[in-house]
Amino acid sequence: LDFASATSLSLSPKGFKRFFDKFDEYKERIVLRPQQISNNPEVIRRLGCIGMNTPV
Repeated sequence: LDFASATSLSLSPKGFKRFFDKFDEYKERIVLRPQQISNNPEVIRRLGCIGMNTPV
């Protein structure tokens, strides 16, 4: 993973610990944006985004 943009993160307790244990690695690769920006079609087109929904 080079970079991720999201409106939120949903982590298990184990994933939460792993995330914060490696926070210094991840902090330059993740950005949390307001939902109005993340869902804006203009921004999506300009960034050439690939969207993925959370797996069920």
